[in-house]
Amino acid sequence: MELRRDLGPIAATSVVVGSMIGSGIFFGPQIVAWQFTQHGIEPTGGLIIAVWAVAGFLVLLGALTFAELSASLPESGGQYVYLREAYGPGIGFLQGWQAFFIGKAASISALAVAFASLLSELEGSTVIATSLDVQLTAVALIVLLTGVNYVGVKFGGWVQSVTTFLKVGALVALAFAALAFEPSQQAVQQLEPVGDRRLFAAFGLALVPALWAYDGFYNSTQVAEEIKNPSKNLPLSLVGGTLLVMVVYILTNMGYVAALGGRGLAGIEDQLAGVEGQLAALSPAGLTADLVGGEWFAVAIIVGVLISIFGTCNGVIMTGPRFPFAMARDGVFFQSLVRVHESFATPWAALVLQGVWSIVLVFILGTFRQLIELVIFATWLFLALAGLAVILLRRQQPDLPRPYKVPLYPWVPIAFIVLSTVFTFTLIFEDPSGSLLGALIILAGLPVYWYIRWTNPMNQVDLEEIDR
Repeated sequence: MELRRDLGPIAATSVVVGSMIGSGIFFGPQIVAWQFTQHGIEPTGGLIIAVWAVAGFLVLLGALTFAELSASLPESGGQYVYLREAYGPGIGFLQGWQAFFIGKAASISALAVAFASLLSELEGSTVIATSLDVQLTAVALIVLLTGVNYVGVKFGGWVQSVTTFLKVGALVALAFAALAFEPSQQAVQQLEPVGDRRLFAAFGLALVPALWAYDGFYNSTQVAEEIKNPSKNLPLSLVGGTLLVMVVYILTNMGYVAALGGRGLAGIEDQLAGVEGQLAALSPAGLTADLVGGEWFAVAIIVGVLISIFGTCNGVIMTGPRFPFAMARDGVFFQSLVRVHESFATPWAALVLQGVWSIVLVFILGTFRQLIELVIFATWLFLALAGLAVILLRRQQPDLPRPYKVPLYPWVPIAFIVLSTVFTFTLIFEDPSGSLLGALIILAGLPVYWYIRWTNPMNQVDLEEIDR
């Protein structure tokens, strides 16, 4: 049973845009400003906008680079396939391992918990009143969206398109309202800069929440076998979706700064320190909406945040199972995960595994800041390798069909590789414990890979074919 090409250009672009616009733009801007204050730097509007612009530029370089890879190798698994072809099955497996068990499952858990926390706040904590209630609501969301994607990628793509349209509309409306109306009062405490003036370190760490918000620009590549006319629609979804999100993010942050100020943004993170979950009333979106439009507008924006997180969670659940599915099909993961539903044409076994692991993580999840530092380190380590894969494959497989070629080759992929590597090493230097944890989880996949490779004789032929 094969996967079906049920996703058109709008659905494919919605996967990219919807996967990126989630909790990051609502709960990341205050961390950006806070990082500057913690390193003795004044969080000016210019610096804050610069962080989002630099992060967007880096992601755009990645989108242009991935566009060539996706058009040349339109297979399920996306980045796993590119690394498998360029470096061999071992490196490809480690990428798929971390993407599934860290990048996807942990993101799903964090999004589901954030959704449940916001829903509790919106309904006044009368039904969702305890931390256990929040966890059970998060589990229910994971089960619901896993079921949506179980019954077909076309239905999941429709859900993604609708929620993407709603969340983009909510953010644009909030941004223009904040830029058009002057706030009548100071919203939150103004956090003053403290400590040594370390601009490079502050800027590097401020990029973490921004890149978390941009994470997912490559998600359409993971469902490449289910996209119509992939040689055209994959590059369109990657580049077009990234440019749209850049514009929305910069506009939104301009609105936050206009309403709250840089020190006000930093003050939000200071107030949220030690608070489990993220509170919409103390988010930049909630505070900005309340200041410029009153309570009704704040409620409307909170509903928009809920829709945003719902849509992003759906996008991650949709794309995540394609990693273990592709690895199992190549013979480097458990063969049971290659099963495709006879009626729905979805990788149901991998989808169920992802749902179960995400539910487990709901009950052991760390703080929002710790989570994104873990996910971002693991993600960008392999994104840099994927950038290099473009250059390697040009030499290793010169006859590979390339319907789309990255512009200004090789300078665009080289710039992406260099900037990704600098960012990764900055994160290692500034957050060694989180980076070490991410590295250990990645390396934990090696025993699994060796076990499957050397103990399952049915997989040996596939592995030898891949090695050649």
